[in-house]
Amino acid sequence: MYNIFHVEGGIGRNLVASSMINSINEKYPENKTIVVCSYPEVFIHNPKIYRVFRAGLTPYFHDDYVKDKNSVILKGDPYNTTGYINRKEHISKSWCDIFNLNTCDPLPELYFNKMEKRDSLLFKQNVSPEKPIILVQINGGMGYGKNHVNLHWYRDVPPYYYQKIIDIFSDKFTFVQIKTENQIQLENVYVPNLSLRELFAAFQAADGAICMDSMVQHAMAALKKQSLVCWIGNSPTVFGYEQHRNIISDFKFEKEVLESYLEPYSIQAEGYQCPDNYDPATLFNLEQLIEEFKKIYIKT
Repeated sequence: MYNIFHVEGGIGRNLVASSMINSINEKYPENKTIVVCSYPEVFIHNPKIYRVFRAGLTPYFHDDYVKDKNSVILKGDPYNTTGYINRKEHISKSWCDIFNLNTCDPLPELYFNKMEKRDSLLFKQNVSPEKPIILVQINGGMGYGKNHVNLHWYRDVPPYYYQKIIDIFSDKFTFVQIKTENQIQLENVYVPNLSLRELFAAFQAADGAICMDSMVQHAMAALKKQSLVCWIGNSPTVFGYEQHRNIISDFKFEKEVLESYLEPYSIQAEGYQCPDNYDPATLFNLEQLIEEFKKIYIKT
């Protein structure tokens, strides 16, 4: 028998899903767990998983793992749950509740083989042998088309805030920006050209991160490394981790839009939905961000 865990969505959601493997195995210990997902790179080398498949690349899957197997099918969207929509609990708990699983530690899990651990050392040696490495992510998702605006108002951090931190501390740290081809590049940063799995391996060499709610903050949680995370529309209660320093914007949403249904805005809210009182220059207190960065990373 098998536990078949189906995971859709972006890299961040797949990382969140990795925290649920323990709960699945705990409830169905006699079964082998199979993950079918959009980003199998997240689950590679996980000793608690029997096999990993990329969604859509599953020839003969039903015949091999479902037909006459009494397998447990775990497929459900946590974004449609009461807990998620009401912003009252972490998304991993909402997801576990769909399948009546006990909620385990919400921290994601990443596993590496010896070659990937070696590659982490090589990344450190080649990119920043003398200074600590701080990851930077101001844009979430995989980016937008070349003709689209490439900074998303609802959760992306305007470049000004983290650029100022980089300018102040570039003599003490090497800042490595994680971005796609179409996203804004900051100044005085190193941009790696690596596959997703290679990025995860390189993250082992990082000492921390300044980021927003996306892949980097989830990966750093998995690696148990503290990050400075800025939040605008999303909530650290739902998507964040206590180990990070979560800075919530003082911005107040004054209106909802025509498309508001179960939520006032979607996670990928379009630009025309942006409220009139939104001002990128006043989303965060820059001095607070600088001081929080010092508290985390400047050792005195």
